[in-house]
Amino acid sequence: MESPTLWLTLLLFPLGQHSSNPKSLTLISPFLLHYIHRTIIYPLRLRRKRSNGYPIAVALIAFVYNLFNSYLQARWVSEYADYENDKWFWWRFGVGLGVFVGGMVVNVKSDMELLKLKEGGGGYKIPRGGFFEFVSCANYFGEIVEWVGWWVMTGSWVGLGFLVYTCANLVPRARANHVWGCNTDHVYEVVQLQSGKFDLSSSSPRRRLYTSGKHGSPYSSLNGAISKFS
Repeated sequence: MESPTLWLTLLLFPLGQHSSNPKSLTLISPFLLHYIHRTIIYPLRLRRKRSNGYPIAVALIAFVYNLFNSYLQARWVSEYADYENDKWFWWRFGVGLGVFVGGMVVNVKSDMELLKLKEGGGGYKIPRGGFFEFVSCANYFGEIVEWVGWWVMTGSWVGLGFLVYTCANLVPRARANHVWGCNTDHVYEVVQLQSGKFDLSSSSPRRRLYTSGKHGSPYSSLNGAISKFS
């Protein structure tokens, strides 16, 4: 679904008037780096298992979107950006690259944590450790941060549009995962608390949030949850 971000970008980029400009080549590199990981490296690390398939309509919509987005990003960087009069390019690129790399580190490490859970089997589980101790969907958070950095680097409307789409796509999914995790964590912690194995003082920042009753769970606190399950 994301393959156009590589092959279409590489096809279109040489056609732009700035295709040999060092600024243009430098700017497109983080974009390609992200999608080399997403379309080549990450899939190779997946252990293929038999699945129930994937809705063809969803796959087609994603493919068409990536065609459109790749065209916009590649054409902006190679053709329409005004590098000659952009006196702040390197400053903006440096700041944006720092944000982008930070987001990519979070995204990649979090994806690896999720892969470990998938390899372990046993259905859906709440990820523990790493950046998941601070945010429910660290992989989504890292990707959003990446495209904040891309927007800063490009300083363009196409970069902002990409960021807005990413948020529209990932934020609702992250919220749904967070609510599911809150409810699941409540059941887990009730069992632990009743068995005397759970210690709130040693819990992670994210787990303390879950038990504070501010997560949208049907239980206002652990005490309320105990009354539901005892």
